[in-house]
Amino acid sequence: MRREWSRFLLAGILAVTVSACQLAESLSPTTTDAPLTAARQLEGTWNTAAPVTFYYQTDFCSGERETVARALWNVTWVMTAVQGFENVLDVEMRFSRGSSVALQSSCGSGGNGWVPLVSPTFFRMSVSSSAIGASDANQGIQVGGSYTTDLMSATWVHYECIIYCTGEFTLDRELKLVRQR
Repeated sequence: MRREWSRFLLAGILAVTVSACQLAESLSPTTTDAPLTAARQLEGTWNTAAPVTFYYQTDFCSGERETVARALWNVTWVMTAVQGFENVLDVEMRFSRGSSVALQSSCGSGGNGWVPLVSPTFFRMSVSSSAIGASDANQGIQVGGSYTTDLMSATWVHYECIIYCTGEFTLDRELKLVRQR
């Protein structure tokens, strides 16, 4: 009885393994000579239609990362394809900031230690069929989001540490950019 049970179990494992391999093969692309061309589709200028709230963070006052202020930014991304890469874009991010509003923090009413990001800022972004993403550890930039033909929705995070840490972020997918025609 035990030997029959072992054979039955082994046959079941083999059947599942073969089925899984067949499924994996059926899901694999049949050709690799048709790369995505999303980068070329996104080239151009993208602007925010309305100002976006950016939150400023620093560890200047307490030694702990905290949000110390917020401001409305108007943002423009000028995107160009990177030679030799179908799905990589260079992004020049230009922006203008409105006056900041201090938030309750350990900084009190004095300066908050936030160091402004320089405009323009440059980073490289990867593109898939509907997603965008950038990760630049040297500049402390993280961007993630999605796009359609004329609308991009992204989350911006910038946080870098030199003497102390400072940066800014948006809420989830709040950075909305519209293609300029």
